[in-house]
Amino acid sequence: MEPYSINELGGLITVVAGAVATVLFALQKSSCTDIRCCGLACRRDPALIAAARDEKVVTPPQRPRESVPEPEPEPVARP
Repeated sequence: MEPYSINELGGLITVVAGAVATVLFALQKSSCTDIRCCGLACRRDPALIAAARDEKVVTPPQRPRESVPEPEPEPVARP
């Protein structure tokens, strides 16, 4: 392995910090209520955040939950 300079290390730290900042910015601007990323989870109310900023919230349409019928038990063959 070749030695690396402090400039290369600084460049790596800058790129990683920029990537993390981009992900955090996208999460901040999203209108999702449940956010899961990299093993972390968050439940929030975007309407409260927007109200604090006096912004208009665009909420995504809610999908209706489908009820899944339970399967009937298979008949047992008797000898």
